[in-house]
Amino acid sequence: MKNGRLSLQQSQPLFPPTYLTGIIDFVYIPLWKNKFFLQQKYIQERLTVQEIADLTFSAKSTILKQLKLFKIPVREVNPGIRRRNFVGYGMKMNQRQLVAHQREQTYIAKMRELRSQGFTYEQIAQALNSLGIPTKTHKGKWHRKTVNAILKTSTESSLTGIISTKPQA
Repeated sequence: MKNGRLSLQQSQPLFPPTYLTGIIDFVYIPLWKNKFFLQQKYIQERLTVQEIADLTFSAKSTILKQLKLFKIPVREVNPGIRRRNFVGYGMKMNQRQLVAHQREQTYIAKMRELRSQGFTYEQIAQALNSLGIPTKTHKGKWHRKTVNAILKTSTESSLTGIISTKPQA
């Protein structure tokens, strides 16, 4: 001991080797290195590569590399189809399922009602802004083009056929 401090020499080990052998009694193998785990999640449960990466706390590129190593066929994204990275107004994701957003559906019904009373899209947008009704992102303000697009898409059947908010006649 020097000046009240414990000093260790380079050759002096902190713990004797016999202590360390009793501490390490297992070997951790990451889940992404397990072929059966990847098959279960990717093929059977149909999780995306990103979801598996999030689940295993690893990178998406690591999961893709392992899928190729294990010869698990990788699902390809059709380049001809533009993927939407957002959920439209009046809808929300709930446990990987697209479902109706009830509060937004009531706002859409109010927009339809105002439109049927002869209001222009601009007047509807001004009314939504004055009432403090939030947009999908809760940023910015309502615009006539946004109102027009929402009313147009909410009256058409969904392209994917999941949900149609078209009013029944």
